[in-house]
Amino acid sequence: MNFQIDCHNEVLAGYFTGATIKHLTGRPLSEYPVSIPPLAEQRRIVAIIEQQIGMVNALETQLAASRATAANLLSDVIAELSNQRGVGDED
Repeated sequence: MNFQIDCHNEVLAGYFTGATIKHLTGRPLSEYPVSIPPLAEQRRIVAIIEQQIGMVNALETQLAASRATAANLLSDVIAELSNQRGVGDED
C-alpha cells in the first residue's frame, strides 16, 4: 500500500486517534500494512544502490585528486610569480 494514497482516500482515518487533532501513534502505525517487494527485487535494488555508491566513491576520489592538483598548480603559479618579481626588482 502507498501511505500517501491511503492518507488521501481516508484509509488511514481508521488508524488515527484524537477527536480534534489527529495522531498516528506507534500502535496503530505498527498495524498498518506495508508492502515489501519480493526478495529477488530487494536484492536487485540493493545491487543498484551498491553500484551507485561505488560510482559516488570513485567520483569523490577523483574530485579529491583534482583539488590536490589544482592546489599544487596554484602554489606553483604563485611561486613563479614571486620569483619573477624578485628578479627584476633590483634598484
